[in-house]
Formats: sequence, C-alpha cells, structure tokens
Amino acid sequence: MKRSIYIILAVLTVFLSACDIDIPNIPGIENQNPAENGGTDGNELVIDRNEGVLRLPIYEYDTLNPLFTKSSSVREAMRLIYEPLFDVTGDYTAKPVLAEGYTVSDGGKKVTVRLKNGVVFHDGAKFTANDVKYTFELVKNYKGKYLEYVRDVRSCETSGENTVVFNLSKPVANFVSLLTFPIVKNKSSYAADQTFVPNGTGAYRYAGRGDVKELKLTANENWHDIIPGIKEVSLMTMTDKQMAIYAFGANEVDCITGRAVNLSKYNPKGKNNMYSYTSNDLTLIGMNFYNSVFWGKSTRQAFSYLIDKESIMKNIIYQRGTRTDVPINPDSWYYMAHNEVYEYDPAKAEELLALDGWVRGEDGGFSRTFNNAPQKLSFNILVNGENEEKLDIANEIAEKFISFGIPAGVRALSYDEYRSELSLKQFDMAVCEITLPNNMDPSMLLSSSGNYFTYSNPNMDKLLDDIGMITDKQALVSYYSDICSLFIDDAPFIPLFFREGTLICSTRIVGEILPGPENVFANIYEWYIQKTPNN
Repeated sequence: MKRSIYIILAVLTVFLSACDIDIPNIPGIENQNPAENGGTDGNELVIDRNEGVLRLPIYEYDTLNPLFTKSSSVREAMRLIYEPLFDVTGDYTAKPVLAEGYTVSDGGKKVTVRLKNGVVFHDGAKFTANDVKYTFELVKNYKGKYLEYVRDVRSCETSGENTVVFNLSKPVANFVSLLTFPIVKNKSSYAADQTFVPNGTGAYRYAGRGDVKELKLTANENWHDIIPGIKEVSLMTMTDKQMAIYAFGANEVDCITGRAVNLSKYNPKGKNNMYSYTSNDLTLIGMNFYNSVFWGKSTRQAFSYLIDKESIMKNIIYQRGTRTDVPINPDSWYYMAHNEVYEYDPAKAEELLALDGWVRGEDGGFSRTFNNAPQKLSFNILVNGENEEKLDIANEIAEKFISFGIPAGVRALSYDEYRSELSLKQFDMAVCEITLPNNMDPSMLLSSSGNYFTYSNPNMDKLLDDIGMITDKQALVSYYSDICSLFIDDAPFIPLFFREGTLICSTRIVGEILPGPENVFANIYEWYIQKTPNN
C-alpha cells in the first residue's frame, strides 16, 4: 500500500491553481515523519492532548446535510460528524464502521449486513436498521453524489433492529465496499440549506456557530469507546477554493486537500506535511469504436506504444500519480502485478500497424484499403480546454503522433461542450478522467451493456459478470488479473495514470495521519495538536 509522507520546504509565493504559471517539481522534499523528529526551526514542540482547535476550511458552503451538499469540502468535513456502514482503507479493503459483518447469498444478489450494537446518534437516539433504510431511500431518490453507489440495489429491507438486507438487481463484486455513504437518522430533516443541523454518530458533534464564518464541532465522548486526541474542530466557511488556499498559506487553517489545490501549480508557504495515497481517479485516452480506424486490435496496441507515459508523468503531472497500463488501481488489493507493457516504442508501433494493413506512403503517412475503400490514418483528440493539465496531455500525445506520421489534431472545447461531444459520441480520441468505484469494478469502461467508448467483447463481459458472484478474496484477485490480461491484449483504451490524493497539514498537527480514499480524516482520533512551549 502506498503511503508517502513528505516534508515540504517551500520558499515560493502561493500559486493559485487558476494561474497560468508552470512550476517544476516541488523542491526540498524529504522523507521524514514529523511525529518522530519533532521541532520546527529549532524550537522543541510538545504534543497538546487537551487544548487547541483543529481549523478546517469549507468552501462553496451550501448545507451541512451530508447527502445533499454539492461541496466536496463540506462532504469531507461531514465525515467527522457522520459515519458509513463501511469505509475503505488505502488498499481499498472494506473496513466495518457501523457494520459488524455481512453475508452474501442468492448467487451474489442478496447482501445481509449486521449492525453494531450500542451506537447512538449525537442526540442520544439509538442507531438501528431503520436509519440505514431511511438513508438508502434518500440516496436512491435524490440524484446526488452517492446515487452511483447504490445503482444496482433494488431495495433495502430491515430484519429486526440490527440487520439490513440489500437486494441487488445483479451480483456486484465486493458490494460492501460501496456502502461508504454517511448514515443519517431515521426521519431526520432532509433540508438542503444552511438551516440544517447535523446529527450523526461520528467522532465529532455539531456545537453551533462561533462567529459568522465559523461552525464549531466538539469531540464525541461516547464514540466507540475512543476519545479523539483533538477536542475541538472549527469549520471556517469560505467562498471558494482560492480563499481556502490563501487561508492555508496564511496559517489561518490547518489542513487542505488535493481536491482544493493542483500540486503541479501550487507550493504552500512555510513548512508543512504532506500525506498521500493513490486515488481511484484514472486519467486515460478513450477511443470511439464508432470510428473504424480503431477496430483493429493491433492498431490500438500501436497507439499505446506511441504514447510516452513517462514524459507525461515527469513533465506534466510532476509524478503526482501512479502510472498504469490497466484500469485497476495498482495500490488496491484487487491488483496482481502486471509489468509495464506499453513503453514508448515507435518501431514496435509500426510493426503492429502493418499487421492491420496500414502502409506508410511516400508522404510519411499511413493508409490502407478497408471494406474495399481507401482509408487514411488520422484523427482528432477531444479535450476539456478549460483544464490546462488535460490540454497539455492532449498536445503532448498529438505531437508524438504527428512526429510519427499520423496527423492528429486537438479539439479543445469548453467543459460543457466537451461533455456534450462525449455523450453524443462525436469524437475520435478523448482525454478523460474517470473515478472508478471503490469495488474496482471497471464495467463502466468495459461492459458491452454500456460504456463510454462503445467497446464490446463477449469474453470481457463474461469476466465482468463473474466477478459479482465471487466471494473468496484470492479467487477475486485471480479474476481481476484475467481482466487485466485480456485488457492489455485487446487495448480498448489507453490508461495513463491514477492520480495521487493528498492531505496537506500544518506542522501543528501530528500523529499517524493516514488519509483514506473515501475519508481523508479516517483516523483523526489518532491526531494531536502540538505547540511550542511559549504558546
């Protein structure tokens, strides 16, 4: 499992992600654990287990309702107040939280979850199966963030106070790893504005407003027989990401996440600690199978050999991700090691193109006869032109194709136009970023029943159908390995990298800080605040 902790010594001004200034690799990075070496600028630091307030920014604040908020920073903060049935660890293992255990039956279409006893909401109400059923119905009926998590659930039923049954429309691989949405109290308010008062079962309870821009949380003394090391949290409301970035640079808040900052464009001031994990955000190059240019397997493999992934990793995303040749997160337990197959190799690409009948002409380009008609090898690359990183990737790839002899244009559109063209399948190639589900099911990318690129392969469909019925962990790893092997051979699209997720904290915050893919505050109960003796 990839867990990296960096000490960032930054001497540059804060660069906002909106700026058009390129910054090279962040300098002064050392592998150190601040909890071990202690001290800043020579001052001895001591852990303060009783005092101090953790200050967190929430921007685009709309509501504290964890199911309905549209703000990613509010959703992150509400993980302090609310808990899910399960969370996922850094290797995407499903870890029980409000659940005690589960069983799978009916060929994988029935999942029975046993709930923990003795859990209470912050208002003293007992946590029961009715709370889970009520939450499920809200998620299912509201077209929000968590709807995709329960897409294949037909119904949720209670069986006594401490058991819920999820009836699925089809078997879903490791379904419980999708039960990571926050559980709200039965019949609680479904308001989606700033009048909503949160009431969860988590490590912190809502304690009202401080000043006009501050929301206060206090430690939940009845939380799973654990008393968090940090007793108070202050949520500082801000208009947007840029304000949160400024506040962190000015030491007005203690933490900021990679969702707020683009680390290839931003260096935080001062001395801070960075904690990283491999997210499930996969950047890839899609190929539209409506275009017959992409029908040949050897042609698609050739395109993979013409993309210099190492150059993209080094020069565009500054190693803030994990390179991949398959659509399975390399840091997840689902992954069985696959050697990097598609190294940049133009000679190999030319050999593969010849296998599909492409011939290089006197002008340096490629053509062939296809269905008794001449066909030239050329295409455009669709990209969201409002995203500078994605545009750089598209231009880098186009340059490689052009230098090889394949005319490749870049169609940089506004985000809305880009989404429309993808939806209407009006593209040849496209630079995309897709978030895979926590159960690592790549069906959205590979299943013939519906994927972004109209790819179809009955052998792949069989593997994808089978993984939903496998409950043995080792057998499931083997199935995912078979999916990866078939994927490498068939090359339906070109994975580039899984993005690095990050949590950046001021040196006030110490302890074993382990952000999770679903919850960056996953082990906040092990965090502490440290201060200099003269504070």
